[in-house]
Amino acid sequence: MKVIHFYISNPNHHWQMVKPVMVQLKLNQIQVVLISLCEFRRMQTPVQELQDLRIPYVCLASLKLKGTSTSTGKKYIGGNQAIVRNLIREVIWHLKVKKELGPVNQPAPDWAVVPNDIAYPFSKICKWLTKKKIPFLLFQEGIRFPLPNEEGGMPYGTNGAKEILTWGVASTRYFLNLGVKSKVISAGNPRFDTIFNQKMKFENNQIPFAKYNILYVSNPVDDQGFCSHDEKIRLFTKFVQSMKEMMDERDIHLFVRLHPREDLESFKSAAATIATNRIIWAQQFSLFEYLQKMDLTIVLASTVGLESMMVNVPIGVIKLPGHGFVFDYVQSGSAVGIDVDTDFTDHVWNAITVDQSVLKEKSLAYIKTQLANRGDSVTYITNHILNLVNGH
Repeated sequence: MKVIHFYISNPNHHWQMVKPVMVQLKLNQIQVVLISLCEFRRMQTPVQELQDLRIPYVCLASLKLKGTSTSTGKKYIGGNQAIVRNLIREVIWHLKVKKELGPVNQPAPDWAVVPNDIAYPFSKICKWLTKKKIPFLLFQEGIRFPLPNEEGGMPYGTNGAKEILTWGVASTRYFLNLGVKSKVISAGNPRFDTIFNQKMKFENNQIPFAKYNILYVSNPVDDQGFCSHDEKIRLFTKFVQSMKEMMDERDIHLFVRLHPREDLESFKSAAATIATNRIIWAQQFSLFEYLQKMDLTIVLASTVGLESMMVNVPIGVIKLPGHGFVFDYVQSGSAVGIDVDTDFTDHVWNAITVDQSVLKEKSLAYIKTQLANRGDSVTYITNHILNLVNGH
């Protein structure tokens, strides 16, 4: 029986991408094993789902070392190029990660699938797989654009994968322009199949929606090198300060949702300096439960922009000082650009009222360039992997 190891470090989008593919491969007599680094990232492996699906798994234990926290703005030992940080990473790799991975890969699997080939410890794992002559696929984890501080100057997608499975033709073009040596396949994203097939309902009466609702989605742009943690908080604070009067007058709720690696208290402290009761912290329920009644989603540089477009919610993009509007949402005409250092509130109001239909139409066209095999990517990817492992 052929064996494939699937690696994840996030119990949400990573697991949602690989789960349906693993299930289908299992039905096709492939032995699938999940290797989870979720605890390594201070999150939780979806153990109950794995047990229910009877998928074997291995979890790496959580780390408690000061300075290894993944929360942005909480670094104690420097960035990716810091000597102390890299020395600690080397020690953790040799004494913990590599040591725990060794027995799991005896005997070696026929293939491995990873969501990232550059971020630590995936940077080490991919080199280790190559050394062990275990071929691996890189399964694109998020929207792709150049990052200011890609580790060691090595861009995502250049660490030895036999193939890169992208979300669509736009991402495929990105990797080809990068000059990657891997074969690049426009495959799609299984996480979104149920959305496109309209098989999932997201009603939630516990969420306090107002007449108009805006979702502000932050992500670790500071870790990515676009700005400092303080600058990211400043952008958020300026946005809320500028929107305060409009939110009060026109009955708008601002839902704020953070990436799991971000520090919620930093945002709450910033919000506490502004006299408003219009902020709702949107961590309790799933993203799509909040999106069900949103009029606009605000992003910095996030895949949530795509997810919003998929459920017909227009997006606005915050301008990052020195970098402009990251990714091509605004440049494509599919999103409204927001510069918090200018008077932008009319742009936001227009986006949730008079410009809604135009933005939605452009968003639908944009989605087609970003996502291949919409609604059927599980079948496409499963068949592709079956052909690979069977040598076709």
